[in-house]
Amino acid sequence: MSTREQALLRLWDHVSLAELDQEEVAQARYRLTLNSDDALARMQLLCQLAVRHERGELGREELIPHVLWFAEHAPFLPLANSVGIILPGTQEAVRCADIWSSVLERRDVPAATLQNALAFRTQHGLEGGDEVAEELLRNHPLTPRTLLECARHELASTDRGVVGHSYTAAAAHCERLWSSGRQAPAAFIGVCYYMDQRGDVIESVLSRAREQCSAATVGGLHAVQTIEGLLAIDRGGIGDARVLLLQSLPMRFGPLGPSLRLARRLAMAGEWDHVERFLGQVQGKWREHAAPLGKWLGAAYVRDSGPLTNPGV
Repeated sequence: MSTREQALLRLWDHVSLAELDQEEVAQARYRLTLNSDDALARMQLLCQLAVRHERGELGREELIPHVLWFAEHAPFLPLANSVGIILPGTQEAVRCADIWSSVLERRDVPAATLQNALAFRTQHGLEGGDEVAEELLRNHPLTPRTLLECARHELASTDRGVVGHSYTAAAAHCERLWSSGRQAPAAFIGVCYYMDQRGDVIESVLSRAREQCSAATVGGLHAVQTIEGLLAIDRGGIGDARVLLLQSLPMRFGPLGPSLRLARRLAMAGEWDHVERFLGQVQGKWREHAAPLGKWLGAAYVRDSGPLTNPGV
């Protein structure tokens, strides 16, 4: 990794932990008018815009130019991941596809860049995802993020009927993901839940997860029971989902806190009594994020794809 890339990573480590007030956001905007390549100002601004977007206060349009800049100039940073911001079939998607094609032609492309490129090509159904996934699996450490993106790629490719892909292969990535480290449970939810419509594949993955996690695992039982609660709702078992929601709270959370996905689904179904009990317990154990969680108690924050989930899920 070049000296510049290392410097950008150090900047990101600092910015990603910082919260800015309105004056600091205004200063970041002003610095970008003076220099559009001011990486620090763009990081600061995009982080704050992303928070507002997650809260439903801001459309994705304001984020797009910044995401495109990072895809081109710092594709290894999380800020270059355009999933959920740049939608398929748009003019921005065409430009972003061209940027990623150019990025992947560079020498010694790091794993983080390949992961972001694979996420983009998977979401947009573009060719070339197989090659990126193969490069990650063969020549880079099998980190949770790599296994997650490869599992998503397998699922999407199988759904499109691409030869050489299968749900069984996606399940194998999920099993490796679960056993790969402490970051796995949060990412694990995203893959497993979308596998529900793939027959009994998810059951085998969940069975493996139950065998490997215990009450002492940080977020482990919480992850499994969150998935089971989501499946219960899809199958008409609201009562089972309510029980699983309150049972899903571990003794302690990982650094990203709890998944709020099951609580969101129950809130959308009108189960506010149980959701408020869940949030009360969360606020007691996760005090540093009590204020953001408090916003949950307003029904205005219940939306199909809004702020009701933590960044790690």
